[in-house]
Amino acid sequence: MNRLFDSAGRDVRLGGRIGKGGEGTVFDVADDPNCVAKVYHEVVPPSKTAKLVAMVQQGNPSLMQISAWPMMTLHGTKGGRIVGILMPKMGGYRAIHQLYSPAQRKVTFPTADWSFLLHAARNVAQAIKTVHGQGVIVGDINQGNIVVSSNALVKFIDCDSFQISSNGKTFLCEVGVGHFTPPELQGRSFGNVVRTPNHDNFGLAAICFHLLFMGRHPFVGKYLGPGDMPIEKAIREFRFAFGSGAGSWQMTAPPHVLRLAGVSQAVAMLFERAFGIDAARDGSRPTAGEWVVALDQLRHELRACSHVAGHKYYKALNECPWCAIRQAGGPDFFISIASATGRDGRFELQALWTAISQVPVPGVSREAPSLAAGARMKARPLPSQLQWVKWLRPMTGWGAMASLAACLFGLLPPAGFLLVIVLTLAWLGVQGNKAYQEEKARRVAVVKSVEEALNTTKSRWGREVGEAVSRFQTMRSMLEEKRDEYLSLGPAYQREREGLSAKREENQRRKFLEQYLIQRAGIRQVGPGLKATLASYGIETAADVTYQAVAAVPGFGPARTQELLGWRAKLEQGFRFDATKGVDSADIAALDQRYALKRQELERILRTGPEDMRKLGGLVNSRSSVLLPELNRLSFDLAQAKADAVAA
Repeated sequence: MNRLFDSAGRDVRLGGRIGKGGEGTVFDVADDPNCVAKVYHEVVPPSKTAKLVAMVQQGNPSLMQISAWPMMTLHGTKGGRIVGILMPKMGGYRAIHQLYSPAQRKVTFPTADWSFLLHAARNVAQAIKTVHGQGVIVGDINQGNIVVSSNALVKFIDCDSFQISSNGKTFLCEVGVGHFTPPELQGRSFGNVVRTPNHDNFGLAAICFHLLFMGRHPFVGKYLGPGDMPIEKAIREFRFAFGSGAGSWQMTAPPHVLRLAGVSQAVAMLFERAFGIDAARDGSRPTAGEWVVALDQLRHELRACSHVAGHKYYKALNECPWCAIRQAGGPDFFISIASATGRDGRFELQALWTAISQVPVPGVSREAPSLAAGARMKARPLPSQLQWVKWLRPMTGWGAMASLAACLFGLLPPAGFLLVIVLTLAWLGVQGNKAYQEEKARRVAVVKSVEEALNTTKSRWGREVGEAVSRFQTMRSMLEEKRDEYLSLGPAYQREREGLSAKREENQRRKFLEQYLIQRAGIRQVGPGLKATLASYGIETAADVTYQAVAAVPGFGPARTQELLGWRAKLEQGFRFDATKGVDSADIAALDQRYALKRQELERILRTGPEDMRKLGGLVNSRSSVLLPELNRLSFDLAQAKADAVAA
């Protein structure tokens, strides 16, 4: 069938084959480099014929701009039965999963940062907004029918599966991919389902999530309940693993991923609405227009990481999430575009360390100093109206005790006990004097009040001065560690560089296995849903398949793990080590880049060290200068109050 005819009866000569799918084969058109021809494998049934004719009639510039919309029907003979369609050629476009997949992005979109991914997500939303504006439903939104260009432009392919209406008849979308299908359609046959924009809005949200979250699926995570949680079941039961309610669904997100807090609140709320339990109600999910607005806003709220130039993130975050993932043992998702320019200006470690060493150490301790210790204070006398108490109280007290002793030893006659009673009653009368008791209580209260104020100030010292002193000491130790690490970079780099030669076979094997994507492989017991689960745990190629990695993925017991290991082992049989090849230049470049980033980060920390320490030292001095006089005053006030209380 090298020669076909379009619906106008013109000759269409087929060129080379571009690709083959389950439904048909796509060819170049020999006489028109801007078009391709899709020829179906099977005889096109009447219902499909009517749909293709209607699609050609509905074609317009808006649809043509964002999709490979059918331009003409193709026929085996002039006016004969339809055997295919003529479509715009998508030159320079790649499947969108090659952008959001970390393993594929470093090859197909090596310069794409998070801003680029956001831009692509926004353009997907805009394309769906355009489709819906034409009264068309995509139906089968998935990772295979959206393509993206090197400047983030987005288009749809396989448009002949879209749902359209013409002359009162609805032509359904009869296909779908399980892990992009909304909960309310899970498990249903698509042959009799009339799709709605709300169904499309689930697929749109899922594609946006994949783009923003490094290929992770929103419903893939660790299930904390009994048994397995297949991806389709998780979708059906609204178990959004990244959402605020994930815990109530017994789900946690996979390790080493961006969290929902890593995007703006507006975008996070759109994901919550799209994947929440109320989303199945028609019209409940965010529309494509809402996504365009929110993603445009987020794109203008990004900032570049001060450590790694290739890291872009939401400006409201306190730290770069991509650096945090890397520091926690995860991958650097944007290593291929990280700045590896080496040094930022001249860096003199010795001069810098001299400056750090000369920063004065704070002359105060972390604990509040004890002042006025042992100070002898002159007690304030009792008020003049109570001076008689000062004299009469000891006289009656000691007199009663002396009289009692004299009576007991026979120095006084028995009538002396009467004197004891009189003196005791007099002492009690003096002791119980109301004015005296009030003065005594007042002086005791002053002691308690001053003690409380002193303890409060000591606590403030611990919080404000003590913590700053600790931070100063910690920073000094940290800078010493960073200096030692900086000095060790050269020897460490040399060891790793020499190690590349020793690991040539290992690295050649890894690169060989990285060519084989799990997504494209036919592996028994591992369908599309489980492949998406593996991708969400960072297992995308044969090189990623190890027993430890696969065993940690939910849903992969011994049988499936062995299937994957067997698949990898079979591929490895085709590997041949080439001893004539030297160290791969890409491996050297990656090593150089990794050490350049380490060097830049250490230089940045050490450069700011003197100023950071001076600021902390200044903070210690300023806060201690405020609190020290207060401590001194309160310490002497307490000594005075205690002396006054004793005098009473």
